[in-house]
Amino acid sequence: MDTFSNVTDPGLNTSENDEFITENLSVIPTLAFTSTSYTTYHEKVIFWIMGTVGFLGNSLVIFVFLGSPTLRHKITNILILHQSVIDAVASTFIALNNGFDGMGWIKEPGHLAYYFCKLWLSKYLIWAPMVVSTFNLVALTFERYLGLIYPLLYKRYFTKKGVCVTICIVWITGLAFMSFSVLTTELKGKVCSTWSEWPSQMFQNVFGVIIIVFDFIIPICIMSFCYGRITLMIHREVRMPSASQQREKLMQKARFNMIRTLLLVSICFFICFVWDSVYYLLYNLGIPVGSFTSPMYQFGVVVRFANCCVNPFIYALSFKAFQKSLKSAFFCGAKGSTGSQTISETRNSRANPSTTVVSDQVAETIAVTTIESNQI
Repeated sequence: MDTFSNVTDPGLNTSENDEFITENLSVIPTLAFTSTSYTTYHEKVIFWIMGTVGFLGNSLVIFVFLGSPTLRHKITNILILHQSVIDAVASTFIALNNGFDGMGWIKEPGHLAYYFCKLWLSKYLIWAPMVVSTFNLVALTFERYLGLIYPLLYKRYFTKKGVCVTICIVWITGLAFMSFSVLTTELKGKVCSTWSEWPSQMFQNVFGVIIIVFDFIIPICIMSFCYGRITLMIHREVRMPSASQQREKLMQKARFNMIRTLLLVSICFFICFVWDSVYYLLYNLGIPVGSFTSPMYQFGVVVRFANCCVNPFIYALSFKAFQKSLKSAFFCGAKGSTGSQTISETRNSRANPSTTVVSDQVAETIAVTTIESNQI
């Protein structure tokens, strides 16, 4: 399908045709993704801010996880760390790509212009990491599901080697999944036509529906099912009597904190992705929703990009183990004072029974930390 066949003038030479096409792109209904209609100055500022916040926030998470032996060696935390790495990469390209996406960067046709159009102006370097992030979140959800519902299978398959394989699969499938944005982008002279070179309109619509199914609907269904089962299991454990009641309560508290944190991450994923996904789905189903330059669609894109920024705030507000490691990273004396306090309280409790209550509180705090480290 030649997208430009209805606007090129056979009476003009190649360079004149390029200028003619550029001047008339606004009247071509099929070119919803032409790079000339990309971000305005105000949108660039928004994306720069979001990209910077996302990069700094996720970099902080990476720093805290790598600096904590307790956090970085746990299987679940490896995937959470990987999630932050992906979001940091996506945030970087959100800031850079939207800042340099104008057609004016293409001065003349050539290899550099070709790859600039295919990889940069198609925004593949933004959308591909975001798909990888979605697939990694599904893997993280499934890891917690197996760990709590099927612990024997979990111990067998979710080793560190298995996690490395999972990470490789997530990247390969995510990058391959978004390769259609490169394949459907073409450089016509000095004009980059993005996401427009489909075999037919029907093929584009069907493939568009498939994209939403695998990038949004299936992940949401998997997360809903897994966290539903996990919630039921935790609810049953709370109601069951236990011989070691205090320890069970601490274990349940640590489990609940982890599940609550990941559930909040999944809820934010749904909130951020639903607008853009529903809009794109309705478009491919033939329902008139406007163009891809409409305010509604642009709002959906902004909210979707915001998903790369929110997870660090969730960890800081909800994830107890992360909060403790964050305090240890920036307040080095906190960890040592806790240990000194524990020894002091233990000695005092032997000399004075009235301090036993305080000692029990300190011991409970340490027990919660230990159990969180083992459960996460």
